[in-house]
Amino acid sequence: DLYSLIIKGTRRIILLGDAGYGLVILFLSIFGYLKLGKNSELLRSWSFMGIWMGIATTVFGFLTNSFFGDFVPRFFYGDPSLPLYSLDIGGVHLPANSIKDPLTILTIALIFGLIHLNLGVLLGIYQSYKRREYKEMLTARFCWVPLQLGGGLLISKFILDVKLTPLFFYIAVVLVIIGIIQLFAHTGPIGFFDITGYVGDWLSYARLLALGLATTGMALAFNVISQLIGNMIPVVGIVVMIILLIIAHIVNLGLQSLGAAIHSLRLQYVEFFNRFYEGGGYEFTPFKIKRRYTKIIDEKMEEKSI
Repeated sequence: DLYSLIIKGTRRIILLGDAGYGLVILFLSIFGYLKLGKNSELLRSWSFMGIWMGIATTVFGFLTNSFFGDFVPRFFYGDPSLPLYSLDIGGVHLPANSIKDPLTILTIALIFGLIHLNLGVLLGIYQSYKRREYKEMLTARFCWVPLQLGGGLLISKFILDVKLTPLFFYIAVVLVIIGIIQLFAHTGPIGFFDITGYVGDWLSYARLLALGLATTGMALAFNVISQLIGNMIPVVGIVVMIILLIIAHIVNLGLQSLGAAIHSLRLQYVEFFNRFYEGGGYEFTPFKIKRRYTKIIDEKMEEKSI
């Protein structure tokens, strides 16, 4: 569906974030869609999503200067410090280097986290409205709107050193107070832990940066090790280097793809669902024995009857 394609796909793109691995995923997905998908609708739908994820991962990898790590600059340009390319668009220099400038990727990850969490907040507001739980909607659900707006302005002033006019500063303070009153009206003073929990959920999206750096860093390390071993072995060193590169990058692709899937699911089920989802179902009834042709007689009652 569209949500899975955009939201889940975006998380995995940032988590993987390598153009070389993106191309591998793209080609494998095309093969699965055209060949294996003929006999399985499940494989066909997964391959379709993989095609778009492969394209987007490839684009994101080129934007962040990663193609099997530093494979191209190291083995083709002869200088691993060189970028894949150099381009200026509207004053923005490309590619961004995720290793040398991780704050750019961290900013993107946190902005995406805010968008994702607020989608959950909106769903929670809508859910309370549909259930006609108006008090909960105005307190527990809607409180995050003024808290985020006011809190964001205050964080910008005191942490990011952004200059605010006195008017905006007082507006931010009022918004935070309104949000706290709304939240405490529903949960009481313990609602303070809901605020710290929300901040923790938001910061959890920093894992997008961590996993992306792990992908690029491991690819870079495999390139360095393969090159060193290839140079150490005479004559057949080039063959050994190629074999090591192929094996190492296959392992890295498998590990990082698994990590991207797991952490993406974690952000979905823990951080996102926590904004609105409520578990339901039937009350558990313990198993018991229902006898049709026999019955159990209390031993004490049986002794008394004797």
